[in-house]
Amino acid sequence: MPVINANISDEAYTILKEITEQTDGNKSKALTKIILAFKECMENHQQTASEEHEEDQGSTEDIEQIKKFLQDQTEEAPERYQITKGELYQKFLEYCKKSSHPEIPKPTFYSIIKRNIKIQDNDNARPRVYKGIKWKE
Repeated sequence: MPVINANISDEAYTILKEITEQTDGNKSKALTKIILAFKECMENHQQTASEEHEEDQGSTEDIEQIKKFLQDQTEEAPERYQITKGELYQKFLEYCKKSSHPEIPKPTFYSIIKRNIKIQDNDNARPRVYKGIKWKE
């Protein structure tokens, strides 16, 4: 069997070799089995990716926890006020520790803020900031 990709994993090589042996060298049968196996792998990958995306959405408890943090620690302000994304997440982690809340992963935190909280995100700024928000005094 010619090597198509020298970087193929041992597991993939074993599967391809088994398929070839099971089909007694019949290239048509081998190709059909390979296509079906590839299709199954793709479906599994899409399902896993979908599940991971759903996890990033955050639970209702996560959303409420972030809203409470923002209510307790920040306030709306004129647009000239801003908080960096990194600082906001760091203060959130400190808040979680102090209040014995579970930490929320950074991608989930930012995803929840983007979808559920009205803070103006300034993606053009470096470092990235939220505008119109300041820490409570």
